[in-house]
Amino acid sequence: MNFRFGIGEHIVNLAHFYPVLAEEPPAFSSVGDPFPAERADYTFSLTAPASYSIICGFEGETTEKNGRKTLFVQAENVREVAFVLAEGMTCTKGEADGTPVEYWHFRRDVSEEVSAAAGSLAYFCKQFGEYAYPKYVVVETDLPFGGSEQTALSFVSSFLRGDDLKAAVVHETAHQWWYAMAGSDEVRSAWLDEGLAEYSAALYFGAAEGRYRERIAAAEERYRAFVSVREQLSDGVDTSMDRSLSAFSGAYEYRSIVYDKSVILFDRLSEVLGENKLLAGLRRSFSASKGGTLSPETLAASLSAGVDVSGILSSFREGTCVI
Repeated sequence: MNFRFGIGEHIVNLAHFYPVLAEEPPAFSSVGDPFPAERADYTFSLTAPASYSIICGFEGETTEKNGRKTLFVQAENVREVAFVLAEGMTCTKGEADGTPVEYWHFRRDVSEEVSAAAGSLAYFCKQFGEYAYPKYVVVETDLPFGGSEQTALSFVSSFLRGDDLKAAVVHETAHQWWYAMAGSDEVRSAWLDEGLAEYSAALYFGAAEGRYRERIAAAEERYRAFVSVREQLSDGVDTSMDRSLSAFSGAYEYRSIVYDKSVILFDRLSEVLGENKLLAGLRRSFSASKGGTLSPETLAASLSAGVDVSGILSSFREGTCVI
C-alpha cells in the first residue's frame, strides 16, 4: 500500500484506497491484490494545487480557483476510482479504434510504450469484447515492481525499460478485461485474473511480434526451476492454484504459481482446443462475467463447449498435474 497509495518525488498515487466497496476486510499479505471488491456507482471530487495534473481513467469536470484545481468525477458500475497527482509530467496520446489512450511520463520518447498500450487495447477488444470505458490511461509511477491495475487506469514502474516495460504495459492493459470489466476473487483465486492477463499478453506479443512461444517457454522454465528448488529443499512442493493469498510463502512462490503455472495451463488448453476455440471460450467467459465476477466454474463451462476440459483445469488447480 506504500506504493499504490503513497507519495513519490513528483507523484502522488491514490489507488486501492477509499473509495473501494469491499464486501469484507482487505486480505493484507506480502503478495497479490488485497481487495475482493464489489461494484458501485461513485461520485467523487479531488482538489489539488493547480500546478498538478489530476490523472484519472474517467472523464470529469475540472475547475480552478484560488490556486487550486478540482476534478469532479462520476463513474457507474466500477470496482473503484483511482487517481495520480503529478507535477511536470508529460502526456503522450494515442488511439485504439476510437478510444483515446493517454500515456503519462517524465521521459523524451515513449513511442514504443504508447504503441504497446494502444495496440494491445485494440487487440484485446477484437479477441475478448468491447472496452467499456471512455478512455484508457497508463502512468509511469513510483512502483518497485512491474505494475498495478485499476479501472481504466494502469500504473507501470518508472524503473522499467525496454521489453520489460512493454510487457508491463500490455499485462496491465489486459487487466482491463480480466479484473476491471470481468472481475474475479483475487484473494482466493489470484491465478484467474493474473493468469488470464499474462496469457493475454503472450497472445498479443505472438500476434504483434511473433514471440508467443518465447513467452510460454520462459514461463515453463521459471516454473520448473521453482519446482526443482522446492523439491530439493523439502519432501514435496504444493503446486495447487486455488489458495488464499496468505497461503503463499512469498513473492517467488506467488509468481511461479499464479503467473507462470497459469500461463502453462492456458497454453495446454490451446493445444487441446486449438487457439480459435480457446479464444471463443474466453470470449464467452468475458461475456458471461462482464460487469460482475468471473469464477473458475464459469471459465470451465465456457471453455468446455464441445470438448470437456474441466479435468485439465482441475488437475492444474489442485496441483495433481505433472509439468
